[in-house]
Amino acid sequence: MKQGFTLVEMLVVVVIVTILAVVAIPQYQASVERSRTAEALYNGRVLLDSMNRALSLSPNDVPKTKQSLDVKIGGGQWRDDSSFYTKDFRYDISNGSYLQIERIAGGNILYVLYMYNRYVPADDGLRVCVWHSDLGKTVCDILSNQGFIGKSGE
Repeated sequence: MKQGFTLVEMLVVVVIVTILAVVAIPQYQASVERSRTAEALYNGRVLLDSMNRALSLSPNDVPKTKQSLDVKIGGGQWRDDSSFYTKDFRYDISNGSYLQIERIAGGNILYVLYMYNRYVPADDGLRVCVWHSDLGKTVCDILSNQGFIGKSGE
């Protein structure tokens, strides 16, 4: 009697592994993106708090450049006076009334987070997530539990 696997048994195993991969890979990507988003929210809160402190000290001088902030942030670099880049994100303070955080992957924007400061009292605390991809929509759905308003950017 020969020992081994038949072709049918091998095909069944391949099908089962494929089904598991199809289910597991999107969940893995979502988990990884959640951790990246946590980094963005942390850095965003640090920058937004600094923007709000600058507004408290000089209410008529909107913080639009890194020189107006009282914080040093690591893990990336300022490429100009108002844009801080990390491996996965671009933080832009050039508007002054909000912080814009772009999630960039492969040259494409997956989603954009807007966190408003105290410059416009009606928008103080407003947070918006605009998705440009399926993964971005997943992140925006997750962030809705933290008060973000989700919108499609397509």
